[in-house]
Amino acid sequence: MREIRAFGTPTVVHFCTALLVSALMAAPWESLANLAVCLGFCGVVGVIYSLSIVWHARKAAYNPDLEDWIWYTALPFVAHLALVAAGLMFSWNSKWSLCTVAADTLAFLILGIHNSWDTVTYVALKHSRNKTGTETSGG
Repeated sequence: MREIRAFGTPTVVHFCTALLVSALMAAPWESLANLAVCLGFCGVVGVIYSLSIVWHARKAAYNPDLEDWIWYTALPFVAHLALVAAGLMFSWNSKWSLCTVAADTLAFLILGIHNSWDTVTYVALKHSRNKTGTETSGG
């Protein structure tokens, strides 16, 4: 169950974050300040969630390698921090804030695609090796 919390659920959260941020950006806000607060709040919640993912990954039976730590914990943490920064930046530089949000949304989409592919490949290879009786190693 910890593996799902550490590697499966966050992938869905990345896709949902990209969708949520896109919806927030498309909403007819009366003030950019309201949008900035929503983006900042999403970023703060994401940072907290990212820290919980690190905790689950450390406790999982699967031993993540460096690539897994980067793609499943470090990059999402940085992406959520960028969302916080974009929210804070709106008041004094909305142009760069909008660019940051666009790049960040794309980052969440790329994280979701990469991590989905990585998980499916790992499960398929593990299943294939188990069928043939070959011992599996970390992904």
